[in-house]
Amino acid sequence: MGQRQRGAVARCQEDIRAHGAGHDLKTGQIEESDRRRFWKVMEKTPKVEARFHGGLQKVFQEKVRQVDLGKAPNVRDLVEVLCSSPERRRELYDDHGHIRSNLTILKNGRNIELLSGLDTELNDGDKVAVFLPVYGG
Repeated sequence: MGQRQRGAVARCQEDIRAHGAGHDLKTGQIEESDRRRFWKVMEKTPKVEARFHGGLQKVFQEKVRQVDLGKAPNVRDLVEVLCSSPERRRELYDDHGHIRSNLTILKNGRNIELLSGLDTELNDGDKVAVFLPVYGG
């Protein structure tokens, strides 16, 4: 997301939060033009697709999640954003607070270890797949 888009999103969100321009304090309604402006910007907000495989689907209770790129500019930040509960954190982090070394994370089908590891930058439309090791026979 460019600097200009980030600024537009922030202004729209602030307007809505602060009940500023375009907000009718009596009815609590936001003017339609402001609503359209806000959603137009939000539709263009760059996103990353996180896919969960194996046991992680059960932990995350979904197969796919869209994450705003502004919240997760690299893989390390994406994992942090995804860990919104203690249960999820336990699955992805070890006892020392480090991301588990046995996780396999792919960016667009390539193992991040072959890229820049957890510092691998993410771009709009990237697909990140997270796998836990599967044991058994």
